[in-house]
Amino acid sequence: MSLCPLHHIFYTTYCPTCRQDAIKAWRASEKAKKQPTVKKYTQSNPIRDRLKTRLQSTWRSIIYPYYQERGLTSRCWICERAIYERSGSLFSGHVSHYYPKSKYWQLWTDPVNSGICCYSCNVAHPESVPAMQTKMIQVWGSDAVQALHQRQQAYDLRIKTSIDPRHPPTEWLQAMIKETKNMKL
Repeated sequence: MSLCPLHHIFYTTYCPTCRQDAIKAWRASEKAKKQPTVKKYTQSNPIRDRLKTRLQSTWRSIIYPYYQERGLTSRCWICERAIYERSGSLFSGHVSHYYPKSKYWQLWTDPVNSGICCYSCNVAHPESVPAMQTKMIQVWGSDAVQALHQRQQAYDLRIKTSIDPRHPPTEWLQAMIKETKNMKL
């Protein structure tokens, strides 16, 4: 047995404390060698995110009163669950999009593409949104819903052929905010 001159510990092959110190030093040197990874393309853009939020709130302030005047805001369009209002605004409901605005941003402010649904159907279970089509046909008519499907197919083709970008440009968002503020349904 040998005695570690630094830690005054007896050991057979190596001092355990010296070994731990060596491992810590090695890990620190390896960590220092690693370069931080930089993403070449980031989808998140704070300016665009703010514009998206503004457009959504502006669109909600247009479409919700339209549906409220017609008595279409009391129940979820998908599951028929009651949606409560508090002082004239939706409390447990959302303005939902039949075709998701993340994929078909061109249909974001299309009235036929928008409906009222509960939080659960819109956020927690977006796969249930196609069930909204029955209510859309009642409200807008089958011709308008068929035209929406045709517009979706056209926009899908435009995105797949790279005519339109996958995400809405900031210029489009700004223009749609202005246009939506002046929109009358």
